[in-house]
Amino acid sequence: MPEINTVRRGGASYTTPVTLALNTKIEEGHAVAINSDGLAVPMAVAVGNKFAGRCETTSDSTGSDEPVRMAVRRGCEFRWANATAADAVTQSDVGNKAYFVDSHTVSADSDTNTRPEAGQIIAVEAAGVFVMAQ
Repeated sequence: MPEINTVRRGGASYTTPVTLALNTKIEEGHAVAINSDGLAVPMAVAVGNKFAGRCETTSDSTGSDEPVRMAVRRGCEFRWANATAADAVTQSDVGNKAYFVDSHTVSADSDTNTRPEAGQIIAVEAAGVFVMAQ
């Protein structure tokens, strides 16, 4: 996936380093997950994935045999794309939890607790959904 401009607003945001899984590339602006091995991977629906933050700069460990550190941002609101159809976040979902569908899209539906939690829904706009990333 190409880099994206995930809008950030409010909060006392901060960056924190995480270790990228081997042979993995995460593009700037996408959501980063920590997998069940404790390593950073692109956000996806997978057992054990937990939201780490938004990727600050494209990071790539492809071909590296050494751990690669990368920075993720948290502690603020991010505007993610809204899911479609029955999975879409609506105004009545404000205050509830949002769940990742992929590395840049959120839903109000946990899909029977299989989707990683993104944070609290703050606002729903035509351009996307603002979610507080604690």
